[in-house]
Amino acid sequence: MARSKNWWWGLPLLALLWLAALWITTPEVEQDLQTRVGSATDSAPIVVAGRDVTLPNATSQNRNAADQTYGVRQVVGTLADQSVTPTDSDIGRPPEVVPPAPAEPAAPAVDESQAHPPSSAGVIDAKACEQQFDAALNQYKVLFDTAQDILSPASQTALDALVATAKQCPDEQFEVDGYTDNTGNAAFNLGLSKRRAEAVVSYLAKHGVTAQHLKAAGFGEADPVASNDTPEGQAQNRRIEIKVTDDHPVTAPTDAK
Repeated sequence: MARSKNWWWGLPLLALLWLAALWITTPEVEQDLQTRVGSATDSAPIVVAGRDVTLPNATSQNRNAADQTYGVRQVVGTLADQSVTPTDSDIGRPPEVVPPAPAEPAAPAVDESQAHPPSSAGVIDAKACEQQFDAALNQYKVLFDTAQDILSPASQTALDALVATAKQCPDEQFEVDGYTDNTGNAAFNLGLSKRRAEAVVSYLAKHGVTAQHLKAAGFGEADPVASNDTPEGQAQNRRIEIKVTDDHPVTAPTDAK
């Protein structure tokens, strides 16, 4: 059979038919890819145009899942805030994973005691130390309950001042002396003055003063600083004094029973 000389007139018609079929089926293809890619990428935001998929702000895992979905031609989008437009050789290949930069070695720990050695500022000599004890005891009173060796809460300020002064003389030896007025039995007063001095020593030791640098002594009614004929004079004679001595360290006495 002879071929018609005008056979090529049918080519435009075939092209139109092909375009019409493509126009009809493309939405179905896109919807199918939209569903399958969305499922593979855990419902990440996607845009499908034909067989091309756009993944805005995609993770490496989502982009790889979209690449592996049947029917996808290429994936375009962003990855780790960097634009990603694959070439033909990239299609179907998982994205390159860049290993993290090695962490810099941590700086060695610094021993604060070596970096900042204890300062000797504030340390005073024996004479100045004793003067500060006298000033504190003249300004504040170490008080006890009547006829007892129990420190009164009202003594707190005086005791704290004594602790602060003793810590400024870390190498000195301290003797805490107790005195009473002449009221009552002299022997009882002598023992009471010693126990009161021991109570002060115990407080200093518990608050950071080296116990081996402390000792207590009691002198009872001896060496009054005022007349015992008046209540005011008796109050002055009931006192605690602290001396800085050159004696060798002694063990702090235990609390009196």
